[in-house]
Amino acid sequence: MVILITVLLNNIMAGPAAAFLINQERKTLKYRSMGLEWLNLDKELRVLACLHSPQDAPTILNLLEISAGSTAHVPSSRSPLAAYLLHLLQLTPRLTSTTLYHQRIDHHFQKDLLPDQTRQIDFAADAFVDQTSIPLRQINAISSYDTMHLDICRAAQDIWASLIILPFHRRLRLDGRLGFGKEGIRLVNRRTLRHAPCTVGVLVDRGMSGRFVEVGAGVLHKVAVVFIGGADDREAMAYGGRLAMHPCVSVTIYRLVGERDDEDEDFVRDFVRRFVATGMVWFVEKEVKDGMETVEVLMGMEGKYSLYVVGKGRRWGEGRRITEGMGEWEGEGELGEIGDLLASSEFMSSGSVLVMKQHQVVQGRRDLGVEEEELAEAN
Repeated sequence: MVILITVLLNNIMAGPAAAFLINQERKTLKYRSMGLEWLNLDKELRVLACLHSPQDAPTILNLLEISAGSTAHVPSSRSPLAAYLLHLLQLTPRLTSTTLYHQRIDHHFQKDLLPDQTRQIDFAADAFVDQTSIPLRQINAISSYDTMHLDICRAAQDIWASLIILPFHRRLRLDGRLGFGKEGIRLVNRRTLRHAPCTVGVLVDRGMSGRFVEVGAGVLHKVAVVFIGGADDREAMAYGGRLAMHPCVSVTIYRLVGERDDEDEDFVRDFVRRFVATGMVWFVEKEVKDGMETVEVLMGMEGKYSLYVVGKGRRWGEGRRITEGMGEWEGEGELGEIGDLLASSEFMSSGSVLVMKQHQVVQGRRDLGVEEEELAEAN
């Protein structure tokens, strides 16, 4: 009799459990198929912006603001941006490992259990909403560095994020150089880049922070997008198109070409038709033969832009040839060759850098950057 009851209970529970798992898998597969290069401009951009301390807030909030496009500061118009701010707290004996969700209008949890820096971030978020009229939902995730990337990936999947923004582990010092940073945060970034279910942007903060931009104030941010080729660079250019929709942002695309790839050509042709031909974006195309000529082009951008948007890498064929020899600059695996060069204090003294990595890996090609990171961590 006991065996019969057990079998019946198993059969009753197996059906709903299997259906739940199948639905979750279908939801995940459908969600993971989206990247910025395929996201229409009239579709909502869902961004999960992560930070570890109040020091990360100004630049990240400014980046969110200019990502909202032409509807920023217009309360009656629905913003194409759904912004989520994820405060990552390192687990300590005073904190629990429970993830706490709250919105600006809903504070039904014990804030006294959270450190002062959380309240500082709350104040910055409230000021952002008041000044920009862009809704901002806040999330607090409390965990160790070893599992923090799981909180990020789960939150991204829960909100169907199109983009995760991570602060670089090294921060700007008073002398204008980047400090050493925390290895724990670097580990979180590397693991998030590897496991994220959507596009990831690693933000190197070098002074883009300041007051939120005001419509009618003219161009306050000049953005340069470097395009060589490959999925990550296409993602960077697609995000640049989003930024160009803001009336106070000027975007210039620098396309560095050797031989041309058909997939990149189709994407660039469509981008030029939508943004360059309409006068929304400046477009500069330069023929380069090797890494040295690429470096010369990048050096010519010094001091001209407040933000550089580049792809992490994963370039093959001609794209790898015109970055050949630049590996000596590469010190941070999560930034790639171009990102490392632009973020280097010895090479460029100003301008924040956003390094984009598309979550999809092209079939039949290896993601060399991820493999190198896995080997480095294994050693």
